[in-house]
Amino acid sequence: MKTGTRKYLYILIASQIVICIVSSILISLLIDNMANYVVDALEKEALNITQRTMRERVENMIGYIEHERETVLSVIKTQGEFISRMAAQTATEDRKVFHDWVKFLDTMTNGRALQLVLYDAYTQEKTEFVQTSQGIEEIKSIVPITEWYNYVASCPYHIITPYNNKSLFVLASEERISQTTKDFIYRLIHDTSYGTGKYIWVNEVLNYEGGDEYAIRLMHPQFPETEGSYLSTNTMDVDGNLPYKTELEGVLKEGEVFHTYNFQNKKSEFINKKASFAMLYEPFNWIIATGEPLSSVFFYAQSQSSDLESYSQELSKTVSISIVSLMILVFTLDIVLILLSYMRRNTQIEEYIEKETTIDALTGALNRKSGEDFLSTTFQQFRGGEQSPLIMMLDLDNFKKTNDTYGHDVGDEVLKRTTKEILKNIRSSDKFFRWGGEEFVLIFNGVDKDYDRTLSDKILSCVNQLQFETSKGTFSTSISIGSAWYRPTDTSWQQALKRADMALYHSKGSGKNCYTNYDNDIELNPALEHIFIKQQEEDPDVSSLYEHHE
Repeated sequence: MKTGTRKYLYILIASQIVICIVSSILISLLIDNMANYVVDALEKEALNITQRTMRERVENMIGYIEHERETVLSVIKTQGEFISRMAAQTATEDRKVFHDWVKFLDTMTNGRALQLVLYDAYTQEKTEFVQTSQGIEEIKSIVPITEWYNYVASCPYHIITPYNNKSLFVLASEERISQTTKDFIYRLIHDTSYGTGKYIWVNEVLNYEGGDEYAIRLMHPQFPETEGSYLSTNTMDVDGNLPYKTELEGVLKEGEVFHTYNFQNKKSEFINKKASFAMLYEPFNWIIATGEPLSSVFFYAQSQSSDLESYSQELSKTVSISIVSLMILVFTLDIVLILLSYMRRNTQIEEYIEKETTIDALTGALNRKSGEDFLSTTFQQFRGGEQSPLIMMLDLDNFKKTNDTYGHDVGDEVLKRTTKEILKNIRSSDKFFRWGGEEFVLIFNGVDKDYDRTLSDKILSCVNQLQFETSKGTFSTSISIGSAWYRPTDTSWQQALKRADMALYHSKGSGKNCYTNYDNDIELNPALEHIFIKQQEEDPDVSSLYEHHE
């Protein structure tokens, strides 16, 4: 281990010892007050549980509201269709029949949402039948036909029946449906009990900006005498808090709010701390809230405090003994973690260095140095009796023209996307190297000699499908490929690479965007074979015969 590393470890070990000593002192000091901390934790958890319970209570009430609205719509639809059928069967106009229908609807809780209106489109006279304390009253008025039909269209429910040269409208406006729903919720809230000091109340917001008379107390089962009174966000509790302001700001910001405030029971002089949860129900501009005295919320936590005090004294003795053992354990674990971290860091550094020295920075392919090392290894394996890999050389067609026409930035993008596409279409065991410029080397292991053209067709096809969009237009690219295998007569991997390069040159000369295998194609041409042998004799150490294939 190097001196610098040892010094680093000594510093870490010393720091861990200091941390253990300081931690043991702090733990010893905190044990004496552990009961208070536990009580605080219990109270906090009690508040969390209470908040969840209150939210569920309010959400259930909102669910009742939505369900009741659907129920109202369902009932009035059934009643409206019944009246419409009866009207269609009535031969002559009989106002007493209308009166009976209105009386019938008045006996139905949800039926009161319906209106019965007889409308004469010719005279534009509207006659509405209304139940009053004096009986059925017919209210007549002149309403322009456009105005009347606009009103009818705005109603969530309406049904029209021709009736003796007039039209009978059975309809329910949004206002009447909402009022019927609100009447039901009023009864529900007043009739439901959640336990001592637990109930739901409703405030209707008149002004979301707050201030005096920003809301009206709509429903309060505990203090029904306060219903109809106005509320102000400027109202303070005994501690100077503004509970109504806190509630309004909370529901406007998050849709809900949980807070505590001082509450004075008007039936007594006692002031209680209260927890409250409220949600905004926007369709009615309602703030639906529920509350619970904190004394009942914290009852369990407070009952445990005395037991915890005696328990903490016993715990102090036990922990004091255990703390020494804990220090030793923590110290040992820290040292192990430090050593593991050090070893892991070294491994990461080595992996980073290896990556930086083997990966081509522009394209993400392996670089030429790693390619030469890999070819050397595969050649030695071939000399040892293993199967020869398929060695392909690839060169982008017309790449200089691409650079000259579209710029080097586009040329770089072509290199990168071509590399990415080829990597997607080869196996993880295959190796792809950037040899230089726009030239690449692709090595396939374990490939039968009659399968090389299938591989080359796949590579050619995936590159041909690439499209590049520039300010000067869209273009595609292609590659030329040459390949070769190791031969028993080879004395170095460079010889096989030369044959692949010769095959690549042949592909370029054959119109580009094609594939040539040296063994299957060029050997059939004695003139080309002779040129290659001559070049090999003159320069046996050159790894590539042709530096530019454009």
